[in-house]
Amino acid sequence: MKFFFLFLSLWIFPFAAHAATTYDTLLLSVSASRTLSPGESSQATVTLKNTGSLPWSREGKNFVSLYRWDPQKKVEIASAFINEQWETDRRVSRPNTVIRQGETLTLTFPIRAPKVSGTYREEFILAAENAAWIKNSRFTVEVQVKDDVVSQVSPSPPHPTSSPDWSGALVDQGGSEWQIDVEEHVVVTLAFKNTGSKIWTRDGTNSVSLYATGGSTERKSLFKDFHWLSATRAVKLKEARVMPGEIGHFLLELRAPRAPGSYQETFSLAAAGTTPTWIKGASVILPIRVPLTSEFIATAPPDQEMTGVKVEGKYTAILLLRSARELSLPGDRRESITVGFKNTGAEIWHSRGVRLNGTTSVRDESWINPTDAARVQGATKPGEIGFVTFQLKAPARRGTYTASFQLSVGDQPVEGGEFDIPITVTADGAGATMNSQPSTTNRMETIPLGGDFSALPAEPMIRVGLYKTTDDQTMVRAKYAPASVMQNGSALCRLALGQLVIVRFDRANRVYKIFGDGSCVGQSTEPYVVRADDGTSPLEIADFHRPVAWLPGADDNTFRGTLELRYAPSTNNIWVINELPLERYLGGIAETSDISPYEYQKALLSAARTYAVYHLQKTRKHAAEFFTVDATYDQVYRGYGAEARSPSIVSAVESTRGQIVTYQEQLAITPYYSRSDGRTRAWTEVWGGGPFPWLVSVPVPWDQGRTLWGHGVGMSATGALGMAKDGKKYDEILRYFYQSTELHRVYK
Repeated sequence: MKFFFLFLSLWIFPFAAHAATTYDTLLLSVSASRTLSPGESSQATVTLKNTGSLPWSREGKNFVSLYRWDPQKKVEIASAFINEQWETDRRVSRPNTVIRQGETLTLTFPIRAPKVSGTYREEFILAAENAAWIKNSRFTVEVQVKDDVVSQVSPSPPHPTSSPDWSGALVDQGGSEWQIDVEEHVVVTLAFKNTGSKIWTRDGTNSVSLYATGGSTERKSLFKDFHWLSATRAVKLKEARVMPGEIGHFLLELRAPRAPGSYQETFSLAAAGTTPTWIKGASVILPIRVPLTSEFIATAPPDQEMTGVKVEGKYTAILLLRSARELSLPGDRRESITVGFKNTGAEIWHSRGVRLNGTTSVRDESWINPTDAARVQGATKPGEIGFVTFQLKAPARRGTYTASFQLSVGDQPVEGGEFDIPITVTADGAGATMNSQPSTTNRMETIPLGGDFSALPAEPMIRVGLYKTTDDQTMVRAKYAPASVMQNGSALCRLALGQLVIVRFDRANRVYKIFGDGSCVGQSTEPYVVRADDGTSPLEIADFHRPVAWLPGADDNTFRGTLELRYAPSTNNIWVINELPLERYLGGIAETSDISPYEYQKALLSAARTYAVYHLQKTRKHAAEFFTVDATYDQVYRGYGAEARSPSIVSAVESTRGQIVTYQEQLAITPYYSRSDGRTRAWTEVWGGGPFPWLVSVPVPWDQGRTLWGHGVGMSATGALGMAKDGKKYDEILRYFYQSTELHRVYK
């Protein structure tokens, strides 16, 4: 039999030795579950780039498919991971579409663990039928199979039976697809209608729960969260009881495994009891994507030849991955770009960076200097992939641009490291209106400090874009005080302390929906707003988590003011927006620590306030998405958690209330950054345009001998810190870095 398979292999692939130059690939990534129970099903994912001259087709004489491979005998063999969805016991799957030269193929295929415990290691390879094994396509899947009896984790009910009295129907699965980062956590709300004759209860006899299922039985899920009731039982019914004809909800918590790929997870309802019973028709399949991260990038096996040109003493590379091929943005909008280059030379890269290669004005304030966007330390060996992430800012004026960049190692450009990003600027940004003279549009009523400011306007409100949703919804809890769901200034329903409301945007019907505790159920074409009844107590976003690295247990997911889910048609994004008084916003930004000198804090907060007021006036940077500033790239804002941890910063905000930096009684733009190299830069030196008389180069002796860390324009944070330690007051610090400016108060 073994001889037969060897003969068959040679017959199918008679031209393998001659076709290697036409079928070639780069292996980009491999991911699979590392540990499975005997007989448990899972998935593996491989991503490859077609670097040969021939396309990979699903059909035809030379169709491409994935095989289990024996590296010793160099033939296909039967796999221990065979799943019923495979084409044969050795041929796994094929691409869904034609993959042409330069394009990428991602294959996600099911695997089933053997029934005997042990460590299983198998190789796989791509083949073009009747032509060739595809060069450099070999990869390995290794799985440890071990007994892990479910009852050892938490007892689960015996496999339920079925009964016509117990039936249900899925009403809402909370979205069409979910993306969860590796080991990250989300909450999915599922709604089922009780279509049977039995009452569903949360506790007691015949209580109803949601189970991870496979076939007709419960099973362990790769997405089990530590809040689950057992290894298979995810969550109980949310309501105390659901009568026939009513709708019940299940708040399913999912935590992604350490295995990127595309998954289909099945969950079903069952009623407990002496003989637990499946609820007929009450099942749902959730498509979940766990995106690839750099941790899972694969390198070729030792016996595989590396692609690319090896040149001794010279750096060469090939671009394999990029987060965006082109951009369409409003003027001045920031965007994060990630590129991945494979080291195709013979030299190790001990650092890598991205450098602007041209004159297009796309510099961001986070850049190291006017030309170097980012630099990463760490070795990238030949054959490995090095990633660089950097921020890009769209030019201010409407138009079409091309930003050219160059990969560098140290100060040396890398051959093959050039790449372009076409940019379409859809609307003028704030910088488009800036010129050499202060604009009259910046003029406002200002009062010198110490003057009578009783006639000034009230404190403004600011709208902060917290994050773009991945599931089109947000879950808001009245954590510290009762709250109300509002619309057009009127309260629609109330949340008692601890109660929760779910707000979701239905893309198909373009309506907002609410449901949750109490009487909060409804839908509307207008957005809903959640607000604490006392107007000041923070609200919790229950399905958003932002841990504090240095403070175990802290989670910055509470915010004062109002919370709103808002769909932006022009960008097709759905944002969670926090609207609150400007001074409260400043108390929640995290641009410095609470133990820094008080005068430095006041200087920094006054500059931050000026920046925020500038955007309140312009209202254009994020107008398409209905907020004023975002919580990450404009100024780092973490909400009530940062405020609660930083009483000194809150005091600095209060002691400088309403104060902004002005030049000739007009608002002055106040950029700031981390550290200079002994001097600041003029606006024109870094960004062109202007000049702005208050943004000129000044020496920073406190930074002498250091390296520039940031764009270099305006106030150096470490320089300002040094001035404060030397006894300088906050107004002196501001006047030094923003020359000839004054502080004025602009609201009560």
